[in-house]
Amino acid sequence: MKSQPVVGFAACCWVALLSIGVSPESAWAKTVTLASVGGGILLSLSTWMRKSSAGWGLALFGLAAISYTVLNTPFDPAAGATRFSSVILLLLGIGILRKYLVSQNISHVIEQVLGQPRLRESPFPLFLLYSSLTFLLSLAVVPLVGTLTRNTQLDHRDHVRIAMRSVGSTMFIAPTTVGAAAVALMFPDLNWGQAVVVGIPLAAAMMMLTCLRGSGAGSEKQVPSPGSTDLRWLYRLIGLFVSILIGAKFVAGLATVTAVALAVSLSGALSTIHAQGLKALIANAGEAVNNSSAEILMFIACGTLFVALNSTEGSLFLQGAVEGASGVLSITPVQALVIVSALPLLSVCGIHPMVLFTAFFPIFHSVSTVGNVIQYHWWIAMFVISQLISPVSISAIAAASSIGLSPYKVSLRLHAGFALLLSICCVGYLSLVGSLL
Repeated sequence: MKSQPVVGFAACCWVALLSIGVSPESAWAKTVTLASVGGGILLSLSTWMRKSSAGWGLALFGLAAISYTVLNTPFDPAAGATRFSSVILLLLGIGILRKYLVSQNISHVIEQVLGQPRLRESPFPLFLLYSSLTFLLSLAVVPLVGTLTRNTQLDHRDHVRIAMRSVGSTMFIAPTTVGAAAVALMFPDLNWGQAVVVGIPLAAAMMMLTCLRGSGAGSEKQVPSPGSTDLRWLYRLIGLFVSILIGAKFVAGLATVTAVALAVSLSGALSTIHAQGLKALIANAGEAVNNSSAEILMFIACGTLFVALNSTEGSLFLQGAVEGASGVLSITPVQALVIVSALPLLSVCGIHPMVLFTAFFPIFHSVSTVGNVIQYHWWIAMFVISQLISPVSISAIAAASSIGLSPYKVSLRLHAGFALLLSICCVGYLSLVGSLL
């Protein structure tokens, strides 16, 4: 049982994040969010202090502080928390929704659905299913698939493998994940129709490369015939989720990632209250904060450094820093190879993809000579490949924790060859399209 202070701060975090998701410019929401999240992080120090995500977060805070001291750039953790408030809310919401689904014995339902012969014989229908779910659940698809298949007779490793790639494929079409949303924020004038048309072939390539290999169905046991199961609770959850998502996206006009985060969080919270009571929700929220504190710290630090680098002082410093190498960095093939191929390799060494994006985007964007659509997909490709092969990516960490393996075993070990082929496809295809646009 979590300590009462952590549980209390979890409740404050959740309420503040909900308010900042709806009203991101609210000063009080920023302040309450930073205070409550920061307090929760401090109280869960023993949990996150040994995680690599937390180490990178502290390093980024250090860089932002040095920049503030030397260059007089802003040091604004409240603005940093605001920039990634949606992903923090999504992380907490995933934890709450996952606990509710497990308490309802969802694994039995999933075993019956995913154990159907058509789904077991080919990864194609699974890829389409998980891709479709990503437009609703974002990165939550990966840990949910892992959690819901782990204690079944299904090959949970193979389902997680397909789920991770399916989630990645959707990023070429829409900002369905945090990484894609962070990239989209940097291109406010992007032609989305053109970006989708350019991205669809890359999403299709990921599906084809995944389906070249069988789904490993031969290692699965025969699934018993389904018995009578009361699924009314699941229908209510789906209806609630879709209603909140539609309201947030099309009525309130919120960004896709924010709408998804609100839908995941509210549907999980309200369902938990209905089934188990408010006390269970508060306990689950406390556990979610405790488990995600390292990642929350890192995202606040990334946002803080973003604010510093995007300020007038930060932009002038970056322009001066790359002035001598701008000739080489502006060469289109060099940019493509570094962003799509080299940066993911650095993420394998333990540098989080968000950290790489924070550090290198301002540099390459300032000297790039290609259009925004190509730049956008370069960075999307970087995130897609990194989330597959990096043991410190959110996708790998979530997948690993959901099926009880190390992040390395669900990242580089499962996706190395696939990532290499995808990298070649992305560089070649985007170079060709870039020459035509």
